[in-house]
Amino acid sequence: MKKIKRNLLKLAKDEKMYINIKEYNDESNLRKYKVLQTPTLIINDEYKYDLKKCDYNILKRLVMFCSLV
Repeated sequence: MKKIKRNLLKLAKDEKMYINIKEYNDESNLRKYKVLQTPTLIINDEYKYDLKKCDYNILKRLVMFCSLV
């Protein structure tokens, strides 16, 4: 999780955008988003990606695309 958070913070700085990072570990939030594995990326209250093998470029594309919506 530390690498993912570090990449998201770098992305926010590089693109001069605000990213609010929240970590949920409780079962109710995992059920709310229908998440089977963690860590997972949720953007604008929608499940987007299982982040186990997510690199900086994938994060950038996901965040930039979802910020346009």
